[in-house]
Amino acid sequence: MKYKINYGNRVVSVPRSAIDAMTRAGENDLKLLLYLSAHENKADEKKLAKILGCDEGDIKASMSFWRGAGVIDLSDEDDADRDERTSVKEETSAKEEKKDSSKTKKLHMPEELPRYSTDELANVLEGRSDAAALIDECQNIAGKVFNVKEISVLVGLIDYLGLEPDYIMMLLTYCVAVGKKSLHYLEKTAFGLYDAGIITGEQLSEELRRRESAQEAEGRIRSMFGVGERAFTTKEKKFISSWINDLGYS
Repeated sequence: MKYKINYGNRVVSVPRSAIDAMTRAGENDLKLLLYLSAHENKADEKKLAKILGCDEGDIKASMSFWRGAGVIDLSDEDDADRDERTSVKEETSAKEEKKDSSKTKKLHMPEELPRYSTDELANVLEGRSDAAALIDECQNIAGKVFNVKEISVLVGLIDYLGLEPDYIMMLLTYCVAVGKKSLHYLEKTAFGLYDAGIITGEQLSEELRRRESAQEAEGRIRSMFGVGERAFTTKEKKFISSWINDLGYS
């Protein structure tokens, strides 16, 4: 069978990603796609519902569907307005960070975490049975035998940051669970938590619970916003954690 489409004087362009998602699209989804493709990029949900003969809730659901498929992006402001506001926020943020940094000096790694020689480590382990037990337990968690540099990290976290062995083991268990077995990653994460004031086992347990809740939601939120395969930025992860843990959104 042969057919011919009569394009007339106007043509509507539909992105290829929409074609791929059409098998999952409903009637209202398809109506909305065609209408938005043929008209300007500003749309009012109430107006769209009236034009397409459906409810505002249907419009919102269809918007979410095409956004999750990566076909459309939603914004409440023009690109120029958004860029201007972003620029102002970034300048303000930079000034505030500079001001805060002049008042408070946080701990940072790796310069401020001491490194121990073999003899120094031997003396520490001889005088502190909890440190020796910690190393044995951490080796079991990581599934490997630590070298002198790695043992030095664990001893430094105890002596320099004053972290309890249970805290360190809990944190290492989390790191291993997310595929990060490196003691360097443990060290970096411990400093970040310390700077954030998370220094007790109870505080760490709550923080890890928050992170796990946010991670569980990331896959679904990634689809909703059409993020694709790229990694979330630090700011985006904070947004997600706030939505799930602070605001209690489903």
